[in-house]
Amino acid sequence: ERGRIVVTMSSVRDADAITMTVSDNGVGLQPSRFEAFCITDTDYKIERGGKGIGRLLWLDAFERVSVVSIYESEGRLMRRSFSFRLQSQDQITDERDELLTSAAPTGTVVTFVGLRGTAYRSKFPIQPATIVKHFGSHFFADFILGKSPQVLLDIEGAATRFPDQIQSLMVQDRGVADISTMDFGTLRLASFICEKAASANFDGLHQIHLVANGRTVTTRKIDG
Repeated sequence: ERGRIVVTMSSVRDADAITMTVSDNGVGLQPSRFEAFCITDTDYKIERGGKGIGRLLWLDAFERVSVVSIYESEGRLMRRSFSFRLQSQDQITDERDELLTSAAPTGTVVTFVGLRGTAYRSKFPIQPATIVKHFGSHFFADFILGKSPQVLLDIEGAATRFPDQIQSLMVQDRGVADISTMDFGTLRLASFICEKAASANFDGLHQIHLVANGRTVTTRKIDG
């Protein structure tokens, strides 16, 4: 309920200059969290479904990535900053960890600049409306179930709020049914009727989202 994430995108039509920032109001990269960040396949967030490999995926997509994080440690307010690179060694460069002398809210800001390679440049959507649809579709289960923090997506100055954007498409909540199985224990089936715009980026009009550990694993068309 207290979480806030702001995603800001600019120059989306220029693959070289495209810039995105993702900022949150979390506790920041405290020493133990930064240590986990530096370890591949860590189980630091396994209770919430974290696999410890998500940080590797976007490194392949962007030319430059930088991180700035403000956190509290032993009663002091600290600022950790570094650049993150996709390379065989020294992936973390320009690292600084310094004491802040003035008050500031904790949280982390990750900045991405420039798309890498033709695969990403040719596939990345350049229309803001399309980006909003992709964003809503990717996190659809979290948004429709109300399990996400508040997210503000700002593209070239035009802002869209989630999960409000997705929940406004819901026509009817048909509740949750428990299904007992021999192999997998109790499964939960949540059913909704939504406006067709909710399926804009999916194949077909009716979908089943298979969710585990609070995140969508796969989405399948169930038309007919």
